[in-house]
Order: sequence, then C-alpha cells, then structure tokens
Amino acid sequence: MSKLPNKKYNWTMQFHNNVLRSINHPMFNKVGSDTGFDAMGTQPDMIAEIQKLFTKIKDQESLPKIIFYSLNSNDWILSRRW
Repeated sequence: MSKLPNKKYNWTMQFHNNVLRSINHPMFNKVGSDTGFDAMGTQPDMIAEIQKLFTKIKDQESLPKIIFYSLNSNDWILSRRW
C-alpha cells in the first residue's frame, strides 16, 4: 500500500459499509452508475477486516478523520432521548 496523502491534505475518509454498488451489470452498462441498482446486506464479522485496514494506514502515520456509516437500520445504534 503506498503512503496516503491524508495528513498533507487533512482529508476525511468515508466508509459506507454493507453496500454493494451497481450489482446489475447489464443495467449498469445500459444506464450507468448511480441509477438505483445497489443492495445492502449484513456482515457482522467485518470489524476484523476494518481493523487490519486501519492498522496498515496507522502504521504509515496516515490515518485520517473517519466517517463510518450504514444505511442498514440493523447496524444503527439507537439512543433514547430523555
């Protein structure tokens, strides 16, 4: 993995987890990206893989600010308003 310029440019890395983009290849070829042929799923064991990625980036002293989210409501941590 080459060194990422996160520190130099003060970038923020965004992860949209548990999503597969443009899964219908014939429709992707016909109408292009961002036209609705995406799917979401669950992958409860993905944290180990994310940890490996973050460790590699941190080892390069290039870990940016991170936004990590899912559109799958099963992944949300809900809080109660008092």
